Parts: sequence; C-alpha cells; structure tokens
Amino acid sequence: MKRFFILFLSIVTLQLNAQKNVEVGRSTTNYLTIINIYNTSSNTVVVLNAKTDSTVGLTLHAPEDDSPFILSDFKGNRFALIKQDGWDGPNNDGFGLIDLQANKSKEFKLYFNKIDDLEKIYSITEVNCDGDGCWNFYDIEISENDDYYHPEDVEVEFDKVWIDYDVYNDDSEYGMRIHTKFTIHKMEGKLCYMIIRFINAEGEFLTSTSYEYSNDDGELRIEDNLRPGYEDAVFSDLENFMPYNEFKFSSGDYYLKMDIDLVYANGDLIKHLKMYNFTFSRQ
Repeated sequence: MKRFFILFLSIVTLQLNAQKNVEVGRSTTNYLTIINIYNTSSNTVVVLNAKTDSTVGLTLHAPEDDSPFILSDFKGNRFALIKQDGWDGPNNDGFGLIDLQANKSKEFKLYFNKIDDLEKIYSITEVNCDGDGCWNFYDIEISENDDYYHPEDVEVEFDKVWIDYDVYNDDSEYGMRIHTKFTIHKMEGKLCYMIIRFINAEGEFLTSTSYEYSNDDGELRIEDNLRPGYEDAVFSDLENFMPYNEFKFSSGDYYLKMDIDLVYANGDLIKHLKMYNFTFSRQ
C-alpha cells in the first residue's frame, strides 16, 4: 500500500511472522506483518497488523479498486478479496485512507474467496503494485506451530469472577472491568485464550459489529490470549474491560450472562469456566 508521506522502505528478506502459524519468506514492507491465516466455512481469512514509528497515511483498497489485495497459490490461481474487518476507513465497507499514529498498532482481517488447502498459498499481493511502497508477501508457508497441538492432561480450576462497574479504561472508554481468578495446570509455554461472550435473558448471544469486540460469527466477546509461564499457572486477577457502548440497549435494567471459556490456540474448547449472571442498567 502506498504511503502518503515519503518513507524509505527496504525489502525485508526472510521475514518471520510466527506469532501464530505463518512464515513469510519475502516481503516488500517492514511495517506490516501477517499474524495468522485460517479458513472459515466460506472464506480464507488473513489477519494483519500495521505499525510504524511515525504517523503516516495508509490506504486499504476495496475489491473494486485498481489495486486490491489478491491471494495466489503456487499454480498462479488467484483468490479475490471479498471484504475486510477492522480497518475503519471512510469509504464503503470501511476501506480507504486512515492516519496511523506513531507506534500505534492496527490489526485487521481480509476475507478472500476460499482456498481449500492453506499449504498451497504462495503470496498475498496488491494488484498493479510492485515496489517498496506496496504490501506484498511471497513464499508464504503455513507452519505446524506447537501452539496448535493439544497438550495432554490439561487441568483448569476456576475460582471466581467479579465486576467493577462504571469505570474507565486507558482510552477513556466508560464501562465495566471484569476480573477472573483461575489456575491452569500443564500448559506451560502454550498459547490459549480466555473468551467471554454475553447472553441476553432469552438465551441469545449478544452481537457486535466492532472488530475489537466481536468474533467471526458477529458475537460480542472479549478475547484474552494467555501463555502460562509455569506448569501450575495461577491467574489471581485477570482483568478485561467491556465498554458500555457495546451493549445496544435502550434505558432499563437487563439481566445478562457471561459465558466464560478457555480454548486452545486452534479454537477447540479446553474447559467451560463459568456462566455468570449480572445486571446491566442504562439510564
């Protein structure tokens, strides 16, 4: 993607982006990384993160533009960009120019026509764009990261959950702070996630269009990635924040539930931790 400020970028060789399961052999950008690639029932999803050391303008092109992203396999087959989530640009469907502030991260997802075999992916590139100012990735490999294996004999002991209402987070958002206490046994060094979803009085999951607070099914959720540092890892006060504006309710009292789960890196359930009842009030 072309910057709207003059930046000098060097071609990054043998760039390793292994936060999850992706290795990139060659890239033309040093400020954008691929975090993850996975398949849903209908799409191949690429998760990327942008971060620079100075404030810049960056443009994510829509599928109908001249330079959209495409995904290609080793045989040269192309898989078109369908939509994105998390960019928050001014154009239709959130595409377009944004100002990325210095040292701030921007994580977003690209949804492509599905390639059934992820191991056949070769590149993710911008059409009609070649050079240091483009967001092009080549020699992509989907690796078998150890995080995706299920350790044997995992045990989880859940203790309690409690809530601080009517507080602010570091971004001055108004909401509630959720505290949990639990212990994970025999997961030392392995990635897992604690996920909190919200259920209304009718037993339906609340939904959200916010990238930060929703999953691929559009369910309102908080996701916290954990990597226990010990064989017996105690999380005595794990804090998460939920802004009140994510609850799309009018005035009144609402009886809700939090569905709290611990899952492996691939999304498989480790243990259901708690179904916690609480009341949300809006004046």
